[in-house]
Amino acid sequence: INAEYGILDLFSLINNISCPEKIFQMTGDSDEPTIKEGYLMKQGGGTFSSDWRRRWFVLKGFRLYYYKDLKDKQPAGMINIVQADISIVREKKKVGGKDFCFQLVTKERTYYCWANTSADMDDWINTLIDTKNKFDSDPSAREEKVLSLIHISEPTRPY
Repeated sequence: INAEYGILDLFSLINNISCPEKIFQMTGDSDEPTIKEGYLMKQGGGTFSSDWRRRWFVLKGFRLYYYKDLKDKQPAGMINIVQADISIVREKKKVGGKDFCFQLVTKERTYYCWANTSADMDDWINTLIDTKNKFDSDPSAREEKVLSLIHISEPTRPY
């Protein structure tokens, strides 16, 4: 916060907090259009869970939500693709020898996803990278998106 002007530097805030995806989780983005959705297999992220589970994925804005089922209202999780490195899994040992796997690597975790076909995997990767690049390459879109994601309430005065 800049005390002289009372301005919150949102980009510094996002870049300097330990878990930037929490900012992106604070508000919903139901007004965002769905960019891509569909079923993928996702490897469990728990210490004792390396099972592959079918999940419904929805890309809205710069967030990739995954649901246990298509009918679920609440996501089981969310990946901020702005903070993720997205690539094909080259070491098949990491994914039990499966083909058509890609990964989203964040500071906190690596998410492994398994598509049904090479074309489906390529489409997911290209869509995720294209969406991420829009954020990275357009400063005005980045600023507008950050401002829309963070709701700053007016200070209240005690009476």
